[in-house]
Amino acid sequence: MINALYWGLVVELVGLITFPFLFYLLPNIKDKGYSLSKVLGLLLFSWFLWIAGSIRLLPSSPLTLWLVLCILGVCSMFMAYQNRANIRRFLFLERHAIIFSELVFLLVYLFWINYKFHNPFINTTEQPMDFAIFNAVLRSDFFPPSDPWLSGYSVPYYYFGYLIMANIAELTFVPSFISYNLALSMIAALSATAIFGLSYNLIKLHGSSTRRAVMFSLLAPIILIFIGNMETLFEVIHFRGLGSDWFWQWVGIKDLHATSSMQWSPFESMWWWRATRVIDTLNNFGASLEYTITEFPFFSFILGDLHPHVMSLPFIISFILITLNTYIDPCKIGSRFSILQIFFTALVLGALPFINIWDVAPFLLFWVSVVCLKAYHEGSLVNFRNYSLPNILVLKFILIVLGMSFVMYLPYYFGLDSQASGIMPVGEYGTRVIHLFAIWGFFFVIIIPFLVVLLFGKLGSVPMEVHLNYRNVKDALIWRRWFYFVFFLLCLPIFVWAFSQIFSDLLGDSTNSLSVISSRFLTEMPLLSIFLISVYVLLKQLVVIKDRVTVFVCLIIVLALSFIMWAEFLRVADLYGNRMNTVFKTYYQSWLLLSLGAVFGIYFLTTVTIVNKKIGYIFSLVFTIMLSVSFLIVLYYPLAVYTNKTNDLDAHPTLNGLAHVFIESPGEYAAILWLSRNAEINSVLLEAVGKSWSQFSRISSSTGIPTVLGWPWHEEQWRGQSDIFDVRESDVTTIYMSFDELEVSDLIDFYDINYIVVGPREISKYGEDIIPRIANLGEIVFSQDGFTIYNVSG
Repeated sequence: MINALYWGLVVELVGLITFPFLFYLLPNIKDKGYSLSKVLGLLLFSWFLWIAGSIRLLPSSPLTLWLVLCILGVCSMFMAYQNRANIRRFLFLERHAIIFSELVFLLVYLFWINYKFHNPFINTTEQPMDFAIFNAVLRSDFFPPSDPWLSGYSVPYYYFGYLIMANIAELTFVPSFISYNLALSMIAALSATAIFGLSYNLIKLHGSSTRRAVMFSLLAPIILIFIGNMETLFEVIHFRGLGSDWFWQWVGIKDLHATSSMQWSPFESMWWWRATRVIDTLNNFGASLEYTITEFPFFSFILGDLHPHVMSLPFIISFILITLNTYIDPCKIGSRFSILQIFFTALVLGALPFINIWDVAPFLLFWVSVVCLKAYHEGSLVNFRNYSLPNILVLKFILIVLGMSFVMYLPYYFGLDSQASGIMPVGEYGTRVIHLFAIWGFFFVIIIPFLVVLLFGKLGSVPMEVHLNYRNVKDALIWRRWFYFVFFLLCLPIFVWAFSQIFSDLLGDSTNSLSVISSRFLTEMPLLSIFLISVYVLLKQLVVIKDRVTVFVCLIIVLALSFIMWAEFLRVADLYGNRMNTVFKTYYQSWLLLSLGAVFGIYFLTTVTIVNKKIGYIFSLVFTIMLSVSFLIVLYYPLAVYTNKTNDLDAHPTLNGLAHVFIESPGEYAAILWLSRNAEINSVLLEAVGKSWSQFSRISSSTGIPTVLGWPWHEEQWRGQSDIFDVRESDVTTIYMSFDELEVSDLIDFYDINYIVVGPREISKYGEDIIPRIANLGEIVFSQDGFTIYNVSG
């Protein structure tokens, strides 16, 4: 527990050091960025260390990290002293928000620390991969880090999130096999605190009191981090033994079928996995025709993958807050260029693709849209044949920020590689309405009423008073000529998909494109309707109401629905050959955005007064019932999963992610510790090559020391090709099995191998007779319980 305390204290220190800078940089935000000071502080601090390491100015070491932190601390103290009176006044006025922000951070951090105490093992799904990159970053003095699974090459993956977490590990001197679990807990805590702060600022800026803003904002961490989706409803029906064969065939969720069970809790150990594998088309035999992943944050933290899409959560929220500060700034764009504000915006925007490459396009689009909306409010648009476009000053501002965000992370782009090869139309399968409800039903229960009130309501003379009656329907509909342009742009993926269907039919001499298009549009109609309504509501709010907070929230909702909608028609062309990964990543982003929209929607709908008493009473009653039932369903998932996962609590709880290795194979555990402590920075080791998602390459993963070839499929995913390592597996086999010592020596020299591992995996794959052959190549430097390490450096 002492290690968890060290981590928490260091992150608190980073937040305190960063806050005086944010107090100056975010003047339009109610809490002046306090709730995001930890996130932005870690980002700023890590960027300095990364850029210094990338240009080989300073090595990454605990001494260097503490030195940079101290320098930032001195600058922070100077800024705090300069603004001491204003900061003192702010701390008094916003004390409730600050206290609850810290409480959210502490409680969420302790919750996930407690979970990891009982589920610490780094041994499933993508955990070994994440651990490998995490360790590789920790071992690196300079950047980019060496690829732990392809010696001689640098990591081609977006590794900044791992670097940020590794910096905390180095500052606290906590070993990686503990820091990995602390990092997951910290990401959850930072995400919860960040979304609490952003929600608080949105609600407070809308005119709410501090007390109500805090109260409603406490829902934000729950909705983002601690709920499941509506698939839980079908799980309950399933384990209660309800539903006929026809019903389950219609539902079409794999492995859910009619059963005679009458239990009050799930009876399958992995039942909770199904909530992230909802969207599918099954054939008559129940086999998948379209396999997708629909992961959400609670599942991610339970699963334990320290993956980029998880680590990006608090940084996306931080970027949204910075964008909000720009949007509500009373000064016109271009009237003044604050170098520090531009630098900070570029810092966070540029970090998004470095943490998770999937975030660059969506949130770049979001930021540019917000800047254009601000220009619209300010009249900074120029009319070009009935369509208004940003003027020169606005374009200059956009280009400066974009240019800086690229230049500040330029070394990263030199080594970036990717399997993605473009954008292409989705095939014949789309998301059925029942599956759409299973994933997004909870959010739709909130978002749809929110949009309806904004669409048909007229603001009263009193704030938060809305006139909603039958006569408002006609008056609610307005139109401007430029609305056509907006709808066309947002629906462009649909047109591209339809054209691709017609074009492919023409090339293939087929005539069924019209039936495919009409069938798909019929399937997508509910989602398409919600999406188009959200776009219209945004445009109406922009033109008529002009409340910037409401417009900002509507834009967030439109962006979230855009990702969901576009994934029905277009996908990233990658090695998977389907839309699985596209749905995975875009749905994850939409979950975050809809969480923000849902919190504001609950606040708005439970605070607004509908003047027509009859309509108001019916609306309030129906909404309250639907919201309460929905909350019961989505909260059942985390409660049941947490109970299910912690039923068999370890008698000796630990945060050691390699404790399972110590239990199963003490010799391997000791070998990992020996290499971690004794191998030099540029060492290369050799171990058996095996399949991905197996125990193979566990030593390189657990130490960060590069091996000749680790998990081949993962290397192909990262690099988009296998040409550069195709021969390596056979070379590894040659080193272990060849009787030609000269050939083996040449290969050892070619790959600069320092250590060769001989253990049960090597013996089972290459045979027991490898031991005398390897023994002739070098000296034994470690041997315990069937694991031997030979030094072959010569």
